[in-house]
Amino acid sequence: MRMISIKARLLLVTAAAAGALAVTAWATPNASAQQAPPVKLVTSFTVEGICDFNAQVDAAGKIGTIELPNGATLLTFPGLKATVTNLSNGNKISLTLPGTTKVLPSGEQIFSGPNLITRGIAFGDNVNALVYATGRYTFVPGRVPGLQGSGPVTNLCETLK
Repeated sequence: MRMISIKARLLLVTAAAAGALAVTAWATPNASAQQAPPVKLVTSFTVEGICDFNAQVDAAGKIGTIELPNGATLLTFPGLKATVTNLSNGNKISLTLPGTTKVLPSGEQIFSGPNLITRGIAFGDNVNALVYATGRYTFVPGRVPGLQGSGPVTNLCETLK
């Protein structure tokens, strides 16, 4: 299973990056799509170097993993809720994040539904931003712009100033 490379790529998805650690023990050698039951996810972590301030993310819900036969991985987040806090001034926002993230073997990531996405130059994007996206977006490392799609996007770095 490619969980280590997925974890590295999913630093883009702050909610998923921490959640991926919860499912590293589950793997399947089968060629057909397999799904482990969603597992509980409770995590808290700091996002540094993206906004002009450090942001604390506190998240709770579930994470599910589906290994697809084409080598892609689909991450689901049933009931995931998160609070993002600006650690400089205490401003915070609460989000519901039940969206999905599909990670292709090429590194391309497809976000559907509400997701918290960390855009970073260090991840191959062309900007630094912490965004709440509720449409369908695709991220391809090195493409300019790295994140493309349709639907509402809120820059939380601006919202939490």
